[in-house]
Amino acid sequence: MTYQEFQTRAIIYRLKWVQIEHANSEENLQGSLDALDACKNSEPEDLLDLFNTAYEYKDKGTARWYIMSYLANISWLCNVISAWYESEGKPPFFPGFPNKYGAKEAFIIANSKDLEQGK
Repeated sequence: MTYQEFQTRAIIYRLKWVQIEHANSEENLQGSLDALDACKNSEPEDLLDLFNTAYEYKDKGTARWYIMSYLANISWLCNVISAWYESEGKPPFFPGFPNKYGAKEAFIIANSKDLEQGK
């Protein structure tokens, strides 16, 4: 599986989760959806830039839950991609990741039959 294939699968997996988890919170849902959209077709360096940019805004007070959801979803993606990198024998690209949660999620994403056809 290539990096882009794994990333696409991870985004599809996460989209399913955020649509359920944030169904009752428009600000959280929109921040999550925008983050995942911004991550599509991005390289690891791009993810780091997205994370760092969002982190700069996290305490600014404007649209706080939007920014926190945006940041959380980019962080989640960096975690699972770092775990996938590690499972492929490559060094993780994001400081502090992967953790056990990221490794578990990466395993599910890489092995899920439901994600093979973009379901």
